Amino acid sequence: MSAYRKERRKLLRRKTYLESHYWKHSSYTVFDKIEKAIVVDLSTGGCRIHVSDGHNLHRNDTITLVFKLDDPDRTEIQQEAVIRWVLGNFAGCKFSYKHGDKV
Repeated sequence: MSAYRKERRKLLRRKTYLESHYWKHSSYTVFDKIEKAIVVDLSTGGCRIHVSDGHNLHRNDTITLVFKLDDPDRTEIQQEAVIRWVLGNFAGCKFSYKHGDKV
């Protein structure tokens, strides 16, 4: 199964441990409360995050994720993403890019 997953992956992912926070967009408010997460792997197209027990993430939710890269400048990234899958305390996120965004 893992060999199949590697063949399906479009972009190379890098293992990370980056502290982050996110808020979920909802139809009732612009955003819900801010939650903590850890970015455990990252690519230009998305990431996998580890979230706390009792999280309220579901497939197709939209979140804004904020984290700092581990580069010398500690570049801050704020990126909108769509939750593609949730398994326990892990969630796969696909970054949303708008026309004109640089990847």
